[in-house]
Parts: sequence; structure tokens; C-alpha cells
Amino acid sequence: MAKESAGGIILTTDSQEKPNEGEVVATGKGLYQDGKLIPMEVSPGDMVLFPPFAGSEISYEGETVLIMADTDVLAIL
Repeated sequence: MAKESAGGIILTTDSQEKPNEGEVVATGKGLYQDGKLIPMEVSPGDMVLFPPFAGSEISYEGETVLIMADTDVLAIL
């Protein structure tokens, strides 16, 4: 089955990537903006949704992990 976008582009259901789900294993302190620390909204243990091509995969201590910006998180489950 195909779906037409608002701009008139027809996409097959196969081409419509679904968000990925994962568990947060570590976070940084947050982001400094105008000299003030804005803390992270996610915490280790949170399950989150993120877009298919977000972040960068790396190998760490024998495991493949994804490093991404907090702005890539679509939702905290």
C-alpha cells in the first residue's frame, strides 16, 4: 500500500522508516547555554524513541552503542 505526502510524493510502506527504540545507558551533564547549564531530560534506564538514522554507532567494551544528541530523542516511553 502506498501513501501520498502533503507535497504529493507517493511513498511505499517499505520506504517509510519507523522510529527506533532503545535504552539510555549514560548521559552527559547537559548543555551550557548563555553560561547556564540546561540539564538532560533523559536519564540512564529511560526507554526512548529516536529516528532511524540518528546518532553514530560505536563499539564500546565489546558492545555496539549509539551516541546521539538529546535533540534526536523523539519521546521518552
